[in-house]
Amino acid sequence: MRDLSGKELVELVDRAEVIMEARVSEETFDKTELMGASFIKAEFRGCVFREVDFREANFVDSSFSRCEFIRCNLINSKAMNSKLFDCVLEAPALSNIQWLDTTVNRCTIEAVEGQLLQLMNCDLSETTLDRWKVIRVNVIGTKLTNGKMMNSDLEQTAFVDCETKGLRISKTMLDTVMFTKANFDGHDWRGVDLRNVQFYEGSLLGSDFSGVGITGAGFNNCKMTGSIFLRAKGGYQRFFDCDLTDTTFEEAELNQSQFTECVLRASRFRGASMQKSMVMKCDAEKMDFSGVQFQLSQIEDCRLEDASMSNIGCAFAKFENNSENDDTDWSGTLRALARPADDQRNKAKGLEA
Repeated sequence: MRDLSGKELVELVDRAEVIMEARVSEETFDKTELMGASFIKAEFRGCVFREVDFREANFVDSSFSRCEFIRCNLINSKAMNSKLFDCVLEAPALSNIQWLDTTVNRCTIEAVEGQLLQLMNCDLSETTLDRWKVIRVNVIGTKLTNGKMMNSDLEQTAFVDCETKGLRISKTMLDTVMFTKANFDGHDWRGVDLRNVQFYEGSLLGSDFSGVGITGAGFNNCKMTGSIFLRAKGGYQRFFDCDLTDTTFEEAELNQSQFTECVLRASRFRGASMQKSMVMKCDAEKMDFSGVQFQLSQIEDCRLEDASMSNIGCAFAKFENNSENDDTDWSGTLRALARPADDQRNKAKGLEA
């Protein structure tokens, strides 16, 4: 591998030559034009790139270690089987980039605005993503292990089959974001907005959603035992085929929500608002549903043995085809269900109780 100075590299790019099997160390590039450059098996160590134009550049089998990229333009660039270690990317332009089989470890990428980002089979372990504002991003088969995402705004983004164990997301808004087969066991979601976020086949054991906005969120075939939704905010949530054993939903806003084919054993909904909601084909043994606002809602085909169903606000609610036992507690609820109408209408008809 030959050594190149910064000046020699720029001259080669100006002549449209490929930078191949070259090493550049401790060089500073300031407002340099490297648009359309091709780097193959190139190696950069301790370099500083300040406002460098990398538009439409291609990086193949190349590596960067201890490098800084400050306000560089990487629009339409591509990286394949390349590596970045201990680098800082500050305010890069990243629209329409493609990273394939690329490693970005122990790096900080901050102040990013862009769209149409694609990362496939990459490794972003121990990397920090700070102040991202991006839309239409696809992250597929990528490691995000022990990384951080903070102070960011992601919209229309998909994380498909990514390794997320140890990833910490904080002070971030996720809008119309999808996670498939993600592991967020024990994750603290407080301070994160999960608007229209969908989780498929995920593990969220013991996750804390206390006070989190989860409007339109969906949880499909997820393991969620011991999760906490205390005073969670929003509505229109969907839970399908989830294990919600021993989960807390106390005082949560769950209006127009659906729980279908879920395990709700020993879960607690005390004081939650679930108007216009549906609970169907669920195993809800020992569930605490007391004091729930359940107007215009329905529970059907559920197991309610040993459940506390007391003092439910249930005007125009339906409870059908459910199984229960002598310890199912309907105190304060059965009387309301048995009344054909409210007191005012009865009085008007001279049918006072």
